[in-house]
Amino acid sequence: MNKFADLHLHISLKHYVNKRKDIWDSKRFLKGKDKPIRSTGLNYDQADIETLIDSDVKLALVALHPIEKIVSKSLFNLAIGRFFFGFKQKNIRRLYENNRSYFSVLTHELDYIAKKDGTYQDKLSKNGKEAIIVRKKGDLDNEDITKLIITIEGGHALANSSIYTAQRDFQTFEKDILDNLHKIKTTWPFPVFSLTLSHFTYNFLCGQSWAIPLPGIFRFTNIKALEDLFAKNQLITPAGFKIIEKALKNTEGEYRILIDVKHTHVVTRYLYYEYLKKQNLWGKVPIISSHTGVSGRKDYCDAFFIFPVNKKEDKDEFEKFNVWDINLCDEEIRFIIESKGLIGISLDQRILGAGNNDFKSLIRKTLKQRKIRNWKHWFHTAVFFENIAHIIHVGGKEAWNHVCIGSDFDGIIDPIDSCPTAAYLKVLESELIQNIDKIYLGNDYKKELHLDDTFTISKALRKVFYENQQDFVRKNFPVE
Repeated sequence: MNKFADLHLHISLKHYVNKRKDIWDSKRFLKGKDKPIRSTGLNYDQADIETLIDSDVKLALVALHPIEKIVSKSLFNLAIGRFFFGFKQKNIRRLYENNRSYFSVLTHELDYIAKKDGTYQDKLSKNGKEAIIVRKKGDLDNEDITKLIITIEGGHALANSSIYTAQRDFQTFEKDILDNLHKIKTTWPFPVFSLTLSHFTYNFLCGQSWAIPLPGIFRFTNIKALEDLFAKNQLITPAGFKIIEKALKNTEGEYRILIDVKHTHVVTRYLYYEYLKKQNLWGKVPIISSHTGVSGRKDYCDAFFIFPVNKKEDKDEFEKFNVWDINLCDEEIRFIIESKGLIGISLDQRILGAGNNDFKSLIRKTLKQRKIRNWKHWFHTAVFFENIAHIIHVGGKEAWNHVCIGSDFDGIIDPIDSCPTAAYLKVLESELIQNIDKIYLGNDYKKELHLDDTFTISKALRKVFYENQQDFVRKNFPVE
């Protein structure tokens, strides 16, 4: 039985926000009844713990994420939270009652996952099903059990007070986030493997990429309602650099936390790459982009001038992909490979470029020419694989060692139709192997993807769906 791994998913976000009993309180996806779209996110789970166990997902990097307060700042924003993220308004507001901080909510999410009878448990079990939360590198040796590794999504998660007070008392804000990161590294029961510096809103650490799939919303509402979604400053602030330095510090009693560049603005990402070079950390600290797609843009300058407004990716100059700067340009792909890092490919339709009409037309034409029936079924599979193929085109054969799955299941995403939940990872891999010659948009998939009779598409995809992540985590897990 093939094993699977996922570089970025959530097993508790919807459970915690919507007041489920525990992480085992799952709502299974029913094929034929449920549709794999965000608006039905309350009806089923994409990556609940039982689905991971039953589907042979043996390694999963689980993101803790205190949802940003912007969702509760106005009735309009609450409606966005409800409709697009599947959260009830009263539950969003409940999270931050009595001035609860982001860091408090972060800690409570960890408690929700791992505490039983007031004690942290590294073994999670129910109804004969079992998973473990990894504490040390040796825990990774058991490949027969589902292993969960803790990550944090969003630098705002380190803040004690509202992020919106940072401007008024920046010294306290900076001290708080550094103190809380120190607490995580020295007192938390489980190591945190990686940290994204930003998420949807500006957090006074660095710039974030536009991420909400609603550019057209500006036609209907006052832009002020969503102003926090724009990067007020695309640079890494002094506090941001201190967080990076603190996270990467690897001394006795203080392990290293890797920086995940997902969600950061393209300017921030390039400043981070330069930081690694100046600090003589290039090649020593691997770069992660945990749940991403490719933009098809060549370099920083090309990526910087793409602004994510109403389906700009549909214009004639863009044939493929989602060209927004939230995705990786070609130059960054080479940087990540050079750093011995890892690119997790998201299973979000939007991130992969399924909303690009030019891309859709190209795939539809190709599939029809190859006489594939039911092209709609195969469309999303082709979109997914073209993102992988582009990485191989840019990085060469070595790139097969640096790409994996970073689904962002229950993030909450619009998953590709061919893989609506973690249970369908094996179906996705199998269909790709059996139909690669028809799905791949190029002419000669073996030659163009550096495959041969020894290194087959089956072996290459095993790397993507499991082996690369298993090897990467083994090499970089911070606690022996």
